[in-house]
Amino acid sequence: LESVLRFAAGIAFLGASPAMRTPGFFAVFGTVLAVSALGMLLLPGAHKRYASWAVPLAQRIATLLGTVSIILGLVIGWATLR
Repeated sequence: LESVLRFAAGIAFLGASPAMRTPGFFAVFGTVLAVSALGMLLLPGAHKRYASWAVPLAQRIATLLGTVSIILGLVIGWATLR
């Protein structure tokens, strides 16, 4: 499910990028999301190994990740307003 949602978000960013304040950045961002989703679908074992390492780290820095996520969400929102 994560891969499918990541792919859909990547395609959405690609489609919306021409109307955003920084179209080049969001086109690249969408491409990275879509390509990484395909990698996750094609190499599920690698994704599982990465998750076993990354999840404990993410749990230790959850407050930082939450704060950065809110800031990036606001930046994306700003970028959609032309």
